Amino acid sequence: MDRLNYLAIACAALAACATAKPVERPAAPPPEIVVKPAEPPASQYHADGRAAIARKDWASAKALLTTAVQKDPDNADANFELGYVLEQQGDLDGATSSYEKVLAKDPDNQGSLLNLGRVFRQKEQYKDAIRIYQEGLKKNARDAKLLNNLSVVYRLDKQYDKAEAALRTLLERQPKNADAYKNLALIYYDQGKYTLATTVSANALKLDANDPGVYNNLGMIALKQGDVALATTNFKKSLEKDAAFVPALSNLGAMALSYRDYATAEANFAKVAAAKPADPTAHLAWAYALDGLKKTDQAVAEYEKALALKRDLPDALYGAAVGYKAQKKLDKALEALKKYSDFEGATHKAEAQKLMATIKAIQGATAPKVAPPPAPAAAPAPAPAPAADDKKADDKKAAADDKKLELTVAPAEATTAPAAAAPAKSEAAPNAPKDAPAEKKTQSADPKSEASPSARTAASSG
Repeated sequence: MDRLNYLAIACAALAACATAKPVERPAAPPPEIVVKPAEPPASQYHADGRAAIARKDWASAKALLTTAVQKDPDNADANFELGYVLEQQGDLDGATSSYEKVLAKDPDNQGSLLNLGRVFRQKEQYKDAIRIYQEGLKKNARDAKLLNNLSVVYRLDKQYDKAEAALRTLLERQPKNADAYKNLALIYYDQGKYTLATTVSANALKLDANDPGVYNNLGMIALKQGDVALATTNFKKSLEKDAAFVPALSNLGAMALSYRDYATAEANFAKVAAAKPADPTAHLAWAYALDGLKKTDQAVAEYEKALALKRDLPDALYGAAVGYKAQKKLDKALEALKKYSDFEGATHKAEAQKLMATIKAIQGATAPKVAPPPAPAAAPAPAPAPAADDKKADDKKAAADDKKLELTVAPAEATTAPAAAAPAKSEAAPNAPKDAPAEKKTQSADPKSEASPSARTAASSG
């Protein structure tokens, strides 16, 4: 009986198990689908790059336009604008490459012809600049912009007869071309024909009384004739016409520096460096003025900016070395002085050697000096006199600064700036932008407002 009960209970348990519902487990979630955003087209990068140009945000413009031309290498607009941006950043080799890409597809693209010629001129490759302008003139022998620019390069290459002939060709067609008269005046100026240069400049003013470049050039002529007051008046008139006109700012700064008016020089060269941040000579001139004001840290920073833009600036190396010594950065001072001494044209090698000897003596002094007895409380110790070597070095450098400061002429040189930012174009943009200025002052399609990169800023060595 017990066995039967046991079997019955076991059967009932099995039956219960058979009818019980299985335990349900939660289903696994479906795999997540990641949707990547679509890569913007080349036209979007191009449009954003143009907007960055309008803001003068050169770093962003370079990045955006570089991507645009990577996506669409045949986009002439993007290549042209990238060249312009690289020019503003001081990358003249990169700008050359971009302009040449446009001309390889469109040899008659005037914007790239003008700007590539200007880049070659900035690099002092005058023969290449002449070649580029002559190629353009083969298609249009009387093009005013090309003739004016060709004249500028011939003048810089001291081919004065050819420079004048190019302008005579232009004036036969356009007798009221003020830019031609301005450039003609500079040809006479370079040859020391100051009276004739003044007369021709007056003709330019009759045609355009608001050209700041003409007043700037008249100021330079006055200086050559020994009339400092008239020169100052003309430089100031230039700034009345355009308060940001770089050549006039540079020239007033150079004059102030020569008279040891460091405050005025600093104010002017700060504006020049702000307007031309990729110009090493602008930072060098500003550093000179800051040195004169004993603002050593700021001066060193400007010397370093100049050297970052152009390594072969011996005056910047020497100035930085003196500054490093004042900052007690003796190793950096020695390094800069050694580099300076390696330049064949370095003008103060003897002073540099003395300064290096002084620094090495300081570094080698290991024995502590015996301190003098303290002065009486009622008589404070006088300030220490500057070291003789330091004073000589500073005096020599200041004298050299005066010799290196040359004035800046303002030729009439045509350039083509990118058009203002516009809605994105199609992926293939066959034509380079029109002559629409993006920078109203120093980089403008209006040749009268173009400051001469070839003539350097006032701190240039020429």
